[in-house]
Amino acid sequence: MVARFRSTISAFIALAMTTASLTASAAPATGKFPDKPLKLVVPFAAGGFTDILARRFAESMASTLGQPVIVENRAGASGIIGANHVAKSEPDGYTILLETPDTMITAPALMKGVQYKPSDFRQVSLLVQQPLVLVVPSPSSYKSISDLIADAKANPGKITYASWGNGSSAHIASSVLAENGGVSMNHVPYKGVSVALTDVLAGRVDSMYVGMMSSLDYMKQGKLRPIAINRIERSPLLPNVPTLAESGVSAYSIGLWYAMGVPKGTPDQVVEKLYRAAEKAGASSIRDWLNELGMDVPATNPKATEEFMKKEIANWDSAIKQSGISGLSE
Repeated sequence: MVARFRSTISAFIALAMTTASLTASAAPATGKFPDKPLKLVVPFAAGGFTDILARRFAESMASTLGQPVIVENRAGASGIIGANHVAKSEPDGYTILLETPDTMITAPALMKGVQYKPSDFRQVSLLVQQPLVLVVPSPSSYKSISDLIADAKANPGKITYASWGNGSSAHIASSVLAENGGVSMNHVPYKGVSVALTDVLAGRVDSMYVGMMSSLDYMKQGKLRPIAINRIERSPLLPNVPTLAESGVSAYSIGLWYAMGVPKGTPDQVVEKLYRAAEKAGASSIRDWLNELGMDVPATNPKATEEFMKKEIANWDSAIKQSGISGLSE
């Protein structure tokens, strides 16, 4: 009888300790979040636009949240390393990923061995969007997509295009362009946008799809010539550059964007607090800075961002199928 009583008491104490532990671990989701520094993971190297964007948002969000938001660069394997780290982190809101199409969609779809998928994340907010611009070196004879396609038809396999890596947005966009134009062009992958642009500027590569922000200054300086923009309407910053549709090419709804996501299972209250901080940051001087660079700042709420992500996955899947790219190594 005594032994049974002691066993019952021991079980009760163990249950009480477990309940207390679970209650304590759930505390951040009950209004106390955040009570320690947060981490914003950038899956690319420091110094690039993605890193700069993250630091601007982190600084502003920290003042709203009342806790530091520390930017941590986890670069490598086209952003896969950083994204995988966040996907496997605790779903408590303290580890956030700065997402891009390459890390969230094209890598899981194309790269072998990727250990996460888009559904492993909850969306916080779509922060920024920018169009892809097809550029050529300024001395190039190409004044339009028609010129580029015509030369590619006359010289099969000799025309080159650059990208910032196998399976990247630029790789897919140029592959679709070649497929739709019925031509064969050579892909020259680089480890980053800046090194790819260096060779395009020097005329060592014939063309490149690149984000407007990365190329706008070179276009203004006359060092790059934009011949088309992947946008529904012409850009106010490039009013003389035709859209793909205007250029007689089948338009495909893909572009560059930056969003914030957290691991699946992060509580609603936490996601909402992070969104409110990101929304406030997007309405600050950051918006003017990004608008000047030719970008849109939607700062959408979590539900709208989830819907956006579903559409983007469908758009990119369609583009990937058109491109014929598959089974790439990290």
